[in-house]
Amino acid sequence: MKRNLFLTLLFLTFSSLLVNAAVVEEVIPEDKSVIKGTITDAKTGEPLIGVNVFVPGTVIGGSTDLDGSFFIEIDPGKYTLKMTLIGYEDVTIPDLIVTRGKALNIQQKLIEDSALLGEVVITAKMTRDSEVSAILVQQNSVIMLENVSSDELSRKGISNVEEGLTKVAGITKQATRGIVVRGLGDRYNNVLLNGLPLPSLDPDKKSLPLSMFPTSVINTLSINKSYMGRLYGDFAGATVDIETKNTPRTAFFNIGVSGGMNSYYLSGDDQKLDNTNLTGYLGIDKRRRDLPQYLYALSQLGHYYEDYPYPYLNTSVISNIKGSEIFETKFNPDVRKTPIDFGFSMSGGKTFQLSDAVRLGFVSTANFSSDNDKKEGVQRLLDAQGGVIKDYDFQEWAYNTKLNALLALTLDVNSKHRFTFNNLYLNNSTNSVNEMIGYDDLSGFDLFLRRSKYVQNDLYNGQLLGSHDLDDNEKFFFDWGVSYSFVESDEPDTKDVSMEQTKADSSVYKYKSAPGSNGGRYFGEMEENQYAARAAFRMGFGASPDGEQPYKNYLNVGYNFSARERDFFQILLGFGAKSAFTKDLDYTVDVNDPDSFLNRALDMGAFYYNEIAPDGGRDFEADQTIHAAYLSFEKYFSDKFTAVADVRIEKTDRTMKFVDPTSSVFDPFTELTYDPTDVLPGINFNYKISDETNVRLAGSKTVTRPGIREATNSVYKIPGVGSIFGNSDLVNSTNYNADLKFETFPNRGEMFAVNAFYKRIEDPIERTAEPAAGGRAFTFKNAESATVYGVELEMIKNLGNLFKSETFRPLTFGMNATLMFSEITIPESNGFVTNKERELQGASPYLINADLTYDKKVTDSWTTKATATYNVFGERIYAVGGGGIGDFIEQPQHTIDFIWSNTINHKLSFGFSIKDILDTDFHVEQDGVNEGKDPITGEYNDGMTISFKLGYKF
Repeated sequence: MKRNLFLTLLFLTFSSLLVNAAVVEEVIPEDKSVIKGTITDAKTGEPLIGVNVFVPGTVIGGSTDLDGSFFIEIDPGKYTLKMTLIGYEDVTIPDLIVTRGKALNIQQKLIEDSALLGEVVITAKMTRDSEVSAILVQQNSVIMLENVSSDELSRKGISNVEEGLTKVAGITKQATRGIVVRGLGDRYNNVLLNGLPLPSLDPDKKSLPLSMFPTSVINTLSINKSYMGRLYGDFAGATVDIETKNTPRTAFFNIGVSGGMNSYYLSGDDQKLDNTNLTGYLGIDKRRRDLPQYLYALSQLGHYYEDYPYPYLNTSVISNIKGSEIFETKFNPDVRKTPIDFGFSMSGGKTFQLSDAVRLGFVSTANFSSDNDKKEGVQRLLDAQGGVIKDYDFQEWAYNTKLNALLALTLDVNSKHRFTFNNLYLNNSTNSVNEMIGYDDLSGFDLFLRRSKYVQNDLYNGQLLGSHDLDDNEKFFFDWGVSYSFVESDEPDTKDVSMEQTKADSSVYKYKSAPGSNGGRYFGEMEENQYAARAAFRMGFGASPDGEQPYKNYLNVGYNFSARERDFFQILLGFGAKSAFTKDLDYTVDVNDPDSFLNRALDMGAFYYNEIAPDGGRDFEADQTIHAAYLSFEKYFSDKFTAVADVRIEKTDRTMKFVDPTSSVFDPFTELTYDPTDVLPGINFNYKISDETNVRLAGSKTVTRPGIREATNSVYKIPGVGSIFGNSDLVNSTNYNADLKFETFPNRGEMFAVNAFYKRIEDPIERTAEPAAGGRAFTFKNAESATVYGVELEMIKNLGNLFKSETFRPLTFGMNATLMFSEITIPESNGFVTNKERELQGASPYLINADLTYDKKVTDSWTTKATATYNVFGERIYAVGGGGIGDFIEQPQHTIDFIWSNTINHKLSFGFSIKDILDTDFHVEQDGVNEGKDPITGEYNDGMTISFKLGYKF
């Protein structure tokens, strides 16, 4: 019987080659020799993306593109060609004769391998950068998972990770809160890079801004909305794991340029920026703007006593300093005409076959991009009934840069051991000028306000990763990684100036009186070092009864470590006034040249720089260490039913040093420790109705820890926002999560899924507003509870399959939608919050994303692709109201983008895009104002952007 089975398999193998492969020889230029072709699905006839096509034992090869096509230049000779793709039977074509001046054109069909369509374990060796591969991994994962591939991000014209995540069901972006997942903002979400944590760039945020990550360094985004033991337990919304690019099987080198312009500047508007120069245009200008060395040296006096805060720069120390003598930057804005967006990119990679068993590869990318934004709108402050307190028209100009580089080295040994060394550098900067003019009831004057600001963020991350298949029978697998990260976030020399209209002549402004409170320079800097490690061991045991898996049981044991060291420093220099000299000072100011007035006032001794002492001190220090161990057990009851049970124990040790606002500025730092231990269980079930259809159920318990500065009694000021008070009485939030999901994958690259979710959060942490002298202050408190539940719908469908027509084959429709309900209960003891029961801040009742793509191979050498995307969210709470004032409601925005790209001869690429075709307004209204009153508190338009790109692949 075994002999008959062997003969049958041998006959089917050779029959499939004879039936599914066609090799045709074509004439090409005499100096060339080529193997090319197209690979399709044997069942559906659809092109297969990401098929590895290579000559075994060499580095010669490539992979198929979006049309299923491949192209390999090769020396004349006799070769064996192999084709592999996850979920399909491997195909080997022997004895191919390649001659000079001829091209072998291979048309190959691949057959699905049902044995490979069972559950898979995601490891670092998987290639998931194509949309089809990403969907296949999602289909066959033992846990609930969503993947976004780099191919999909490129197709939708997405430039960074944050923008890409907004195309996932249940995820949206809010201006001040970053990514919001199922109504849960920054504090409830986590970001990993290749399974290892990343530090934050903002002392008040938990996660790194995902807009810093360009899609050019990304292989795949894995979005985990349900918990499993290998993930850090501090999340309730989602953990996003960014997988960086893998080394290629075949050598490549790409270059590209891009350009564009915002519609405001297309119409001829000028741009105002803060102290521009070459280093500023490159996004590396913080050193020029840093606190002058003379003042920095003074600020370090007393630093020898490390348990004490720095002394303040008082009047006697710096009263004779003239701004023009020590500051390189000025208060006057620079003006540019017709600013153009620009970008440049290059990437390359190659693999070297060092021996039959050892292969070394590298991939490297470097990118620079700049864009120019403008906003025009209104900003208003209303009382509870809608009466106007402040009413400003504003304009804001911004120049933004992104600079990044990736170098990854990979060593493969015997196809069982892989070592990867990743080096990633990210830099972004924003140079902005904000001007506001309007009525201020608090002062009784019409005011002109200007803020000039430059922010620069830098991140370096180095990782050493390893994966090891320790047994020929897939019984033992070991995976590990270590990383070091350094981040620096600088806000050097933010400048504020205020002027008031004269009552006699509205065209004449005077410098606003009481100078100590309305002008000056702010310097802020945060540095953080982070060390992280992970290790995971996987063991299979128990023979699988149906052969779908090598084993019916898998045991996973793992360990995670993370250590963070954070230092924050800030100093605010205001203008003091000497009454003996101010009586002779003419306060008239040219709004476009405040330097003339300020330098005159400084030179004559009427004004002087003086440090405005922050209530919470200049400095803040924190150390945090997390040790975690987890145990996970996978049970394959049959080829239909799988269960995964997890338990994780996390021990956190946090130490913070800060200035207690109730103490003297000369007292030692207050030290606060925080050391909880959390036990976090989770369970996942998966039932396969068929090879194409799954039903999944997941439940878990997780925690949300207070942010580092939130959990102290320190007070710190953010210019233009107000004072923010920490709260050492905060406790962890406890999160109970449940998901039920139905998903089916009718054809390759297609998907339909419905997911119901529920979350119960005990002691959720919220930022609340409270009354304070001269305005408003913010603090953090635990609410009683919060509930979030809803339904998510996802779909990807080729219209050719839908209508059974080849005419529609180039068209693919994608859509996801979320219907969501949320409620939070505020304790009665928090008397300042107006609404004690309301929706969660940032939670929209509905979200819709849709896209339609036309992908056509027009000729043998020309492929064109056009994508239109649509996004809308329902109205949501932008900010929580207090003191009788209603909540601030952000109104829905409808957004349409269009992206068109082309490829010629697999080498030349070009295209253009239009972002925000509808040119929609951002719009916030205050709830509960009296009838007939205008409820608008914020509104602006930021124009649409038209851009182009050009690239070449060598």
